[in-house]
Order: sequence, then structure tokens, then C-alpha cells
Amino acid sequence: MEIDREARAKAYASIEVAATPEAVWSLLVDIPRWPDWNPQVRSASLEGPLDAGTRLTFRFGRRPGALHSQIRLVEPCRLLAWTGTLFGTSTAHVYRLEAVGGQTRVSSEASWDGLLVRMLSRPLSMLMRRANLAGIQHLKREAEREAHR
Repeated sequence: MEIDREARAKAYASIEVAATPEAVWSLLVDIPRWPDWNPQVRSASLEGPLDAGTRLTFRFGRRPGALHSQIRLVEPCRLLAWTGTLFGTSTAHVYRLEAVGGQTRVSSEASWDGLLVRMLSRPLSMLMRRANLAGIQHLKREAEREAHR
């Protein structure tokens, strides 16, 4: 699965994590635990097993509304992707994990599109890029912290 390459707002970030893909994956797919290690996420829930079609809902910081998503693709220890909507904005997010020399390269891609994004594309694009990078930095810190226990 790919993000919407034609969307008005897109973000891509990649980071090396000193942990195995299995360790990073375990943290990434424990969705209700996201708020424990990512201060950007206020709440997160998965309404069933981690499978294509399962609903995923999360809230960010003090922002109103929840992002209602659906898992689209799950390839254990390799790829997690979902799409969703928030205030008429369509979203897509893809995490890719790759073993690299005893570590894991985590790539995170996201896209937003819709009327609100078209009206505020510059500030929303900047916000999205910062949030995407911060998200994988928080993932890295927690995965490395857990790996060194």
C-alpha cells in the first residue's frame, strides 16, 4: 500500500533504531499503548485483531475529534498501513520496517487531503511533517529503552 501521492500534504521520515524489527513491531502494534510513549497521542484503540479491515481510532493532543481509520495492510515486522478520515480530511499512513545491520530502519509516510487541507496546505503540511518525524523519534526512544532493559 502507498500513501496518496497526489494529496496536498505529504510527509516522509526515516530513522535508524537500535532494536530488532520484532522489538519495534511489538511496540508499534500495541496500539492502546501508544499514548504511553508518544505524547502526541492522547488515546488509541483497535476494535478487533490487527488485521486488514479492523477499525483504529485515535486522538491527538488537545485537538478535538478523533481520527477514525481502518487497517489496510499488515505484514508482521515489515509493514503497517491504514487510511482514515478526520473533519472531512482523508488520511493514509504507512510504516515500513527493515532490518539493517542489527538495527531497524523505520520509515513513516503519511498523506492528508480534503477541503481543509487545500485551504490550509502550507501550515498543515508543516505540522504534518513535524508530527511524522516526532512520532518516529518517540518510537525510536521507546524501542531502544525497552531493548536495553
